[in-house]
Amino acid sequence: MSKKITISIILIGCLLTISIANVNALALKSDKKQINSQDSFESLNGGIDWWPMFKHDSTHCGYSNSNIAPAPFGVLWNYSTNGEIYSSPSVVNNKNYIGSNDDYLYCLSTESYDELWKYKTDDDVKSTPAVYENKVYFGSRDKYVYCLNADTGIEIWKFKTDGFVYSSPTVFDDKIYIGSQDGYLYCLNPDTGSAFWSFKYKYEDYSIFSSPAVVDGNVFFSTVGKANVFCLDAQGNGDGTTDMKWIKTIQGYSYSSPCVANDKVYVGSDDEYLYCFDTDTGNEIWKFKTGGAVRSTPSFAYGNIYVGSDDGKIYCLNAENGQKIWSFLPLAGGISSPIIVDGKVYFGAASTINPNIYCVNADTGHVLSRMKIGGMQSTASPAFADEKLYIGSDDGKIYCLTQAPNTPTINGPTNGKIKTTYSYSFCSEHLYGHELYYYINWGDGTNTGWIGPYSSGEEITKSKSWDQGSYDIKAKAKDEYGVESDWASLKVTMPRKRSANSEEGDFNKLFFYDDIEVGWWGSDIVSISIKPEIQPHPFAFPKFYSDLTIVGKTDYLRLRNHKTDEVYYSAEGKLVELKINCMFASFGGYASEGGSFYYISSPWFHVGPRFPAFIYNLSIKVLD
Repeated sequence: MSKKITISIILIGCLLTISIANVNALALKSDKKQINSQDSFESLNGGIDWWPMFKHDSTHCGYSNSNIAPAPFGVLWNYSTNGEIYSSPSVVNNKNYIGSNDDYLYCLSTESYDELWKYKTDDDVKSTPAVYENKVYFGSRDKYVYCLNADTGIEIWKFKTDGFVYSSPTVFDDKIYIGSQDGYLYCLNPDTGSAFWSFKYKYEDYSIFSSPAVVDGNVFFSTVGKANVFCLDAQGNGDGTTDMKWIKTIQGYSYSSPCVANDKVYVGSDDEYLYCFDTDTGNEIWKFKTGGAVRSTPSFAYGNIYVGSDDGKIYCLNAENGQKIWSFLPLAGGISSPIIVDGKVYFGAASTINPNIYCVNADTGHVLSRMKIGGMQSTASPAFADEKLYIGSDDGKIYCLTQAPNTPTINGPTNGKIKTTYSYSFCSEHLYGHELYYYINWGDGTNTGWIGPYSSGEEITKSKSWDQGSYDIKAKAKDEYGVESDWASLKVTMPRKRSANSEEGDFNKLFFYDDIEVGWWGSDIVSISIKPEIQPHPFAFPKFYSDLTIVGKTDYLRLRNHKTDEVYYSAEGKLVELKINCMFASFGGYASEGGSFYYISSPWFHVGPRFPAFIYNLSIKVLD
């Protein structure tokens, strides 16, 4: 049954604009478990799978065997350094180790969030530290490789190279493997810092920015300058040398570090390809073309490869044949090296205004959680340990993220009578059952402040009365540790009480330009039709239109007195036909046949007091 309201008015003021919003997120969960080909350096303590080096272990698969990982997540704590952070964290025995461009390596408590110690080098620390037998190893742009006591930060030894050390050390079989800008790969004694061996291929002009992967007695690394992928004997010959098993030359530079799994080595290049080689022979098995440089280090889990590209996408590929399973394009730039935990993929991205920390479903790529932290780039690889995610950013901070409460639900009436008390219920849950607090903003300048605590899943009820107008109720929850959920919202409209005459649609009132506005917020405009305007040029003014008709699904439609804020008519979620039989616009009212109303090709239509116009015989018809 259709309702029709006809209004004869003179209206001066026409503002037309565009607003399009579409949010789609699907959360799915995978129960798959990882089977790594290399488990030789998992530092386990009390059942916790610690994260002792870049991408977790010497394979660089970037996988943790934890079966609990946060989604949605929120910030538990952050710590500020005095420089940008491009180092990834390592987390062992409740200590977080990370480098900064302020020349320091930091050790932070993951329990008290305090700085335990910091060690000063002579230049940036972009290298990700490795922790082994109570020692921490890392490189610096000052050309040294350092070894410190992991508890005190006291220097044990340092080893001089002839180039910047951006490479991150890998620990395997009581040896330290690390590269340098001087082109050498070094194998060092973890206790003394002396070199077991060093390698440079024919003294060619290349640098090593990647971090070596060590698997089954082999060392894999890639180079910049001349892009090669190498496989060396990890043990060495006992005379300061080692043997090269194979070399593969690829196009572009390779800043990506190799990932090794199931007798295959995966590595990216600036030529926009991700490569897969046989670990024994170096023969190319497959390659996959992205739309940008692949500087991200790939990760392996569940038979798939996950890798980011400078085209702004993260890809999931079949590890055996390189076929794309899914790709996801965040609202961001370059993508960090991803990590995989509990069926979820975590990664950072470069963005000034959009979210730059993401969690997506490993099977589907659908977003499970995302948030914006400070700075533009969070392109260092994250680390995960003890149910918490750690990541650095170019704002100079290290962030600790943990499970956040679910976004609350809000239930209650969305319209009614003014000055009448209505009840609204709010409810959130926490995965770990933490007690919750709620903050409710009523949208009228008042709020509850933080109230609680309440049990996880407990529904709370609050009462509220309204004046005439439209309000956005917003609510969020936080747990006992201060980790906050996303905002929930509910729109409430309280129109003025209508007379019997107005219920029948007979307003018969004359309004002036500064008294009235018509606002349409629609999710889908089905059609716009209009008789041709008199003026031949579409941007010529003044204009005259007749028989303008807009049909569409409106999220919210209202006729409002601009001065008093009285609402004469409103409709929500209705299929509506809006007709203007005659309109004269002196500015701003461009429309075209079957097209759009000036800046609105949908879904926002607004007639108001900003620009001069006359409108006669406006009618609204609700079609459903």
